[in-house]
Amino acid sequence: MIQQTYSVEDFRDHARWLARRFADDRYIRVNGRPVFVIYRYSGIPKEIPAIAILREELSKQGSDDPYLIAIDAHNPNLDYEGIGFDHRLVFEPNLGVLPLALDDRPSLKRARSNLRWGSTSILHKLYDYTEAVDTMEKNGVDRPRIPCVLVSWDNSPRRAEKGVIFQNCNPKSFGKVLERRLRNWAKTSPSTDLFFLNGWNEWAEGNHLEPDRKFGLGYLEELRRVRNRMAGEFGWPKIVNNGN
Repeated sequence: MIQQTYSVEDFRDHARWLARRFADDRYIRVNGRPVFVIYRYSGIPKEIPAIAILREELSKQGSDDPYLIAIDAHNPNLDYEGIGFDHRLVFEPNLGVLPLALDDRPSLKRARSNLRWGSTSILHKLYDYTEAVDTMEKNGVDRPRIPCVLVSWDNSPRRAEKGVIFQNCNPKSFGKVLERRLRNWAKTSPSTDLFFLNGWNEWAEGNHLEPDRKFGLGYLEELRRVRNRMAGEFGWPKIVNNGN
């Protein structure tokens, strides 16, 4: 939406800014190291050694070495750990694994698929939420990754008739996926205790845990229900309602 340009000095400036944030005691850490996620590493020009610059400049600022995480949805087969990242995050939605999701051209195949939802559009990309996230999960690479669960999806506010819309998104469908993913993740002896939810308030893409007019507190209540249901099984602290 906004042009992004990069330079070596940009990364040095950003590292200096990050050092002040990393110094906050409330900052999320893994083994004492502040967590920092890079969304699309492939968008950074190859001639800029971004990872090395960040680590070098943060060290100069007296900051702890960052725990760098790469989102791998845009290039899942890249050896992120081999180029300097500490871990990778399997980000959702990974729309590229869904049939025709990234193809904006009119399509009769899409029209036939959309009929199951009562739509005759040859542009809208309609998918069942559970089927879509299952497809995303099955298209991972065979290496450890930090999991991510998608709340819901409808980016038609941004992309109009070319939007991708997940049907049957509701707190219950989200809760079922969340519980299955959490249980699978917990059983793998994960190397970190990080588990991502996307997202908190992505209103332009119909993807939010925040309360809304349709479901109220439904998504947050489902998150608490699933988390507390599994607390006893895995020894996690429960999420309590303090009445606020």
